[in-house]
Amino acid sequence: MRVLGIQLGAMTTRSISPPTINAPDVTLRPWRKTDVPALVLAAADPHIENFTSIPRWDKNTAKQWVSAQRLAAYAGTGLCLAVCAPGTDEALGGVQLKGPDCEERRSEAGYWLSAGGRGRGLAFAAMRELVAYARGELGGERFELYIYPGNEPSRLLARRCGFRYEAFLCGYVMWEGKRDDMELWALLPAELLYQPCMLQT
Repeated sequence: MRVLGIQLGAMTTRSISPPTINAPDVTLRPWRKTDVPALVLAAADPHIENFTSIPRWDKNTAKQWVSAQRLAAYAGTGLCLAVCAPGTDEALGGVQLKGPDCEERRSEAGYWLSAGGRGRGLAFAAMRELVAYARGELGGERFELYIYPGNEPSRLLARRCGFRYEAFLCGYVMWEGKRDDMELWALLPAELLYQPCMLQT
């Protein structure tokens, strides 16, 4: 999948205050200008380039992206948070909700991890906390994950999180001038086990 698309259903747009979520095994926090070097490095990662829609950031475009995230949250059009290992402040990846819409209670989400963040259980923990936040704070009821065919690590993560494969979507997205296929996986909140976390706004 490109930017590991997860779709958390549509929840009528409202302003979102970017939270900091502290769980025993992961921390999610707002992006900062100090994260720019990590973003530039991650964008050059072949795995991220092949399976996400993250552009090839340079220092200036990464700064612009960070600034845009808080504006998007306040406008209610999206929420992006940095993923950090517990007890650290280093951004090792990101999770996001796209265009939360309260009416249908589902919305699109996504995630990615840099090479230094993989193999540590951070993706599962980040997904768990993201879905729990969307469920509790935004009223999300159905979560959809869009995976690019061939991205086996994402399939494994989807299964571990309780997502179920639903459909193969031919030519579903346009990327770099061509249409790409996607797999649709879905999760209802009752199928995911939530663990306690500390939420700071």
